[in-house]
Amino acid sequence: LLTLLLMFDDLYMLHEVVLPEHAGIPQNVVYVTYIILVLGFLAWFHKTILQSHYLLLLLALAGLGFSIGVDRIASLVSVPGLYVFEDGAKLFGIVSWSTYFVLVSAHRLVRATD
Repeated sequence: LLTLLLMFDDLYMLHEVVLPEHAGIPQNVVYVTYIILVLGFLAWFHKTILQSHYLLLLLALAGLGFSIGVDRIASLVSVPGLYVFEDGAKLFGIVSWSTYFVLVSAHRLVRATD
């Protein structure tokens, strides 16, 4: 569900346009909410995460976090081509995130059939 929420947020620009302009929820509140949800996910599934290739998950979180950081900087200053770093980091984060969950799911399926 968290992945689905993040996907819809990115697709419909919920944190940038929809929630701040139409619902009156500041972008920072949306970011803090997402951070709390991610921390909750990490806490809830910590045993599974620690038994997995969690480096991929850490890389995903770092990539997505870097993307958010660049996005925040881009809202303050105008630097040509900065979007390349933002989108590149986001792509790296998405690929790492997806790969992590595919590997964890495949591992669980293999264990279930043994």
